[in-house]
Amino acid sequence: MKIKLQNIATKYASWILGLGLLLLWEVAARVGWLPEFIIPAPSDVLIALWQDRENLWMNSRVTLIQAFIGLAIGIFLAFFLAIIMDVIPWLNRALYPMLVVTQTIPTVAIAPILVLWLGYDMTPKIVLVILTTLFPIIISILNGFANADKDAIQLLKLMGANRWQILRHVKLPSSMSFFLSGLKVSVSYAFVSSVVAEWLGGFEGLGVYMIQTKRAFAYDKMFAVIVLISLLSLFFMGVVSYIEKYLTPWRFNQKRKSEEKNNMMNYFKKMLVALIISMSVLIPMSASAQASQIEFILDWVPNTNHTGLYVALEKGYFEEAGVEVTIRRPPEGSTTELVGLGQAQFGISFQDSLATRLAGGLPVTAVATIIEHNTSGIIAREDSQITKPVEMEGHTYGTWNDPIELGMLEHIINNEGGDYSQIELVPNQADNSIVGLANSMFESAWVYYAWDGIMAESQGVPTNFFYFRDYAEELDFYSPIIIANNDYLANSPEEATQVVQAIKRGYQYAIENPEEATDILLKHAPELEGQRDFVLASQEWINDAYTNKPEQWGYIDEERWNAFYTWLYESNLTEVDLTEGTYFTNEFLGE
Repeated sequence: MKIKLQNIATKYASWILGLGLLLLWEVAARVGWLPEFIIPAPSDVLIALWQDRENLWMNSRVTLIQAFIGLAIGIFLAFFLAIIMDVIPWLNRALYPMLVVTQTIPTVAIAPILVLWLGYDMTPKIVLVILTTLFPIIISILNGFANADKDAIQLLKLMGANRWQILRHVKLPSSMSFFLSGLKVSVSYAFVSSVVAEWLGGFEGLGVYMIQTKRAFAYDKMFAVIVLISLLSLFFMGVVSYIEKYLTPWRFNQKRKSEEKNNMMNYFKKMLVALIISMSVLIPMSASAQASQIEFILDWVPNTNHTGLYVALEKGYFEEAGVEVTIRRPPEGSTTELVGLGQAQFGISFQDSLATRLAGGLPVTAVATIIEHNTSGIIAREDSQITKPVEMEGHTYGTWNDPIELGMLEHIINNEGGDYSQIELVPNQADNSIVGLANSMFESAWVYYAWDGIMAESQGVPTNFFYFRDYAEELDFYSPIIIANNDYLANSPEEATQVVQAIKRGYQYAIENPEEATDILLKHAPELEGQRDFVLASQEWINDAYTNKPEQWGYIDEERWNAFYTWLYESNLTEVDLTEGTYFTNEFLGE
């Protein structure tokens, strides 16, 4: 009996482990060990996979088409190049290093360039799939040629066969199993490359939908996308394995067929466990920081929005407050979530993008505004002659495809009697919007003038600009703002007060001493070295925007805060009325 149980445990170990991990994850989510607002339970992911099947299918279709077209072209090119390289040895020596080089270029680096060159449709995605799938297949085929039966080749030569006959009757058949092994790898590459390309430029596909669900704080749907991508890859890798049996029948006698069936089952079991473990690794575990060690995460690369923080650090204001503050640059788009998870006490966010997080239950509170009024607006190429919202009709707009962003744009255009549908939306995938404008990727974009607007001036890019707040009072929201973790504020209110007031002193000093503040910022942002004139111009401009009354820096007006969230709710851009909760406070700023 004991031996029988051991055999069962051994045979089904992968299933037991996988189900055990899922059960542990489910229990942890249900009893509150994991934050529900960002780490959904497996059952919630499965529910989302079913309930959101229409959107998933629509986006899957785009990703699958791109992946299959790219893979098909890649297979054709791989056979063509492999045959040519086998027949012409010097061409092999010339092409092989170039193929290796293509694999050293990061996908995320080349994808934006392909989008810039080839546009935003399927073409750059297909090209990227070809580039990533070509190499494994070519190498596999060439290895198959090299391992062809030498005796068979010699026999055909003695019989007067030419190179093409040898290729057809010996090398190609012997390379088939090698080709299919390479194809298994390329199938998974094809899906991943298609998704990555969609992240970096596009309006449809699983990659785009994953980003949209993340921005919408719908993490159950985001995990559903991850599961679907993994299942699609596993399915088509399995299809290739079965095709291998029928294209290479000489490798499978009856006994091996039975073994292959068992191996395939084991293969899928192992891949399922790998999928579960991989998803488990994605779960960020919260960590409590030491009381006197403060983590502050920026929203972007260091710029003049952040000057007061570095001044407070450099001038010793944090040290005087009895805390040690570490200012960190952000991971991609995750500052707000990290603060909510307790992995940092403070961070920088924006009232607009914070809305979906607050609606989803993220435990953060705004404790200060860095800038008194919304300094963001629409910047446009001067030759577009766009000087107000209604004039955007018939022109291109570089968008991040965020519902609130597009809602604000539609709002100000409608207020002027314009037609929002007449604007051509294109993905904004430039390093910054000024680069996109200068390279004619689009004619207008949403920017913050203190940085992008001044950059346009310093780079000699002629532009026009208008503020959102000038066309709708309710869009004079607070941006950027300093947020803090709710548990930290509740457990360490005195320390939080010391930190916030030290930051306030830093911004007040920057207002009074813009040149010195600029040099402090440059010291902590070496990548800006050589751009002092631009940074100083930005600092001098933003000094007047921080606040009209330095002693009142950071204070948030309740009426203005609620006006924006009322508009969001009434415009159906959030399902929760955020005016009914307490999501900001001025209590840590002092008098």
